[in-house]
Amino acid sequence: MVYNNKLKTSRLYALSKTPLKLLLDNQVNFSGNRLKSIKDDGAQVIIRLADKSAFGNSNITMVFDRESLDLRRWTLTDERGLTSTVTISNVKQGVRAPAGTFTIDYAANREFNTKTK
Repeated sequence: MVYNNKLKTSRLYALSKTPLKLLLDNQVNFSGNRLKSIKDDGAQVIIRLADKSAFGNSNITMVFDRESLDLRRWTLTDERGLTSTVTISNVKQGVRAPAGTFTIDYAANREFNTKTK
């Protein structure tokens, strides 16, 4: 779900219709036509993936720590060339997220968007 603070609207997108599918799919595949580039600069490994058949010119660039191979950030680039970057920092392992943290209330989303129009 993407929330537009300026317009006070939200929009749901199926994971399969976004480049995040390349990162969050049940089986992540870094081979074949999806793999656009790999760069190892000594401190980090940068992998760029795209699937033109599903996302047009959209792609995802992931940055991994070279030593631990922990994912540090990813950048999504949409078909228009606009980017969104997520940076992962201050990671705490073994911490449980409260129930419902990653649950989308579809009825509330529908109601919210109906009221704001």
